[in-house]
Amino acid sequence: MTEVLRIAPPQGGGKTLIAAPLFHVMALQEQLIPCLKMGNTSILLSALSITAFLELVEKERVEFLVGSPAIYRILLGSEEVGKYDLSSVKIAGFGAAPMSPDLMALMKKAFVNAKFFNGFGLTEASISLAAIDQECIEKPTSIGHPSLGCQAKIVDGNMKEVPRGTVGEIAVNGPNVAAGYYHDPEATERAFREGWFLTGDLGRVDEDGFFYVVSRKKDMINRGGENVYPVEVENVICLHPKVLEVAVYGVPDKIMGEKVAASIVVVPGTELTAEEIKQFCSDKLAKYKIPEYIVFTSLLPKNPGGKVIKEELTSQLSQQIGKG
Repeated sequence: MTEVLRIAPPQGGGKTLIAAPLFHVMALQEQLIPCLKMGNTSILLSALSITAFLELVEKERVEFLVGSPAIYRILLGSEEVGKYDLSSVKIAGFGAAPMSPDLMALMKKAFVNAKFFNGFGLTEASISLAAIDQECIEKPTSIGHPSLGCQAKIVDGNMKEVPRGTVGEIAVNGPNVAAGYYHDPEATERAFREGWFLTGDLGRVDEDGFFYVVSRKKDMINRGGENVYPVEVENVICLHPKVLEVAVYGVPDKIMGEKVAASIVVVPGTELTAEEIKQFCSDKLAKYKIPEYIVFTSLLPKNPGGKVIKEELTSQLSQQIGKG
């Protein structure tokens, strides 16, 4: 816990650069509000521009950054990155996806004075779990352990904690957790139980006490009686150095019930094939978890909060399969 305190944004005089919209929990709760509270400066970009981002970090001596691995890959994969001095960055945070080993190496090379953290949170619960610096490198697919003042556990449908290694729902509590939903007692009753908030994310805990997300409850795929957790598959695929973003989802199948599909956005300037992805996954996933349908796309459909709309991907692919 003392490690969490040591990497807090500096008190007064520090600067953060915000590229995400302020209705996003990461930009609002993890950057703007804390920095203003501590008398720091928040610099806002109206849209993500590689040149503008790098120029501002150098010119303003930005110390605190937060972004998705996809954003970092776009920035650090650019030929422009070597032209700028990014040594002012002391904290580089990320979330929403694991940081692949090759991208983490680029992060360490670019942000030579930075510590890293991976935060897991929601609008209802802000950052409830975190992996700090070396933990991000050693366990890149983990969301870490409970952050300062918070508690987390994996529970079954009866709110009983399950054994380590067993998949269940991630529940959190702490001073950062909301009391309920405004004027919605039914939703509050479903999600807030016995002082705990049920996140809707399925996860597990390893032998060292580190938490992992394996799927949203509603996104779990039932392939012929075998449960496939999309986040687990996404965590593997996004470790491929040519993958910028990936979404894994189920598509209806008359025989299996559902089959596994993946839509992939490749890193600009690279080429990738479905066979390469399947081969990459072959020694990391059970055969039934490897996507049978792989679609390459220029972008993934997202809602205003930045979450991928998987229902849209399922509908699009189902129509293509039907026509085929």
